[in-house]
Amino acid sequence: MTEIITSRQNKTVKYIRALSRERELRRERREFVCDGEKLLREAIAEKTQIVTALFSAEKYSEVPEIPGAEVLRVSQDVLDLCNASRESFPVDAGLMCFCDEQAAKEYRAFLDEWYKEHPEGNHYDDYFAAFFAESYEKLPAYQREGGDFICWENPKTGSHIVMIASGLGDGIYDCYYGLDENCDVCQIIVPLVDPKVFE
Repeated sequence: MTEIITSRQNKTVKYIRALSRERELRRERREFVCDGEKLLREAIAEKTQIVTALFSAEKYSEVPEIPGAEVLRVSQDVLDLCNASRESFPVDAGLMCFCDEQAAKEYRAFLDEWYKEHPEGNHYDDYFAAFFAESYEKLPAYQREGGDFICWENPKTGSHIVMIASGLGDGIYDCYYGLDENCDVCQIIVPLVDPKVFE
């Protein structure tokens, strides 16, 4: 049985963490970190060169052989540290949004101003609900009655925020990043509903 790595100071663990965080290192080494059995199976099927594969010691008593790769069993907390291609975020009130930092700052300024003008108001019921209803009218085949998504334009600044109903409602949602050939982030994936829930 292979040794279980439990130290965050392990040389391989430290390298993988650095690779996850540092774009220049990914570009220099032409390597990146991905997470999950599905991606591993696809990489093997496509004969992609795999340098290192980490497996949770809690889930795997034995690990498969991967040609050309260093295969290691690690504790779950070490594995979680290395999964920097995946992050999580909380959702409250069943809505999530996607925007850049500047748009978020402008949104907060808009809300502050809106509540000054509507001190007894509710920003969803009294403002955003109309945009969601309009979205449903335009694209009823892709959302529930009342609307599930909008691309809102800040009337003060022109910045945009995508707002969307969050799958199974409130909770913690995983977020995955895709990298292009230059190892820059080019894609974001948020699974809203786990198909296993409905099996």
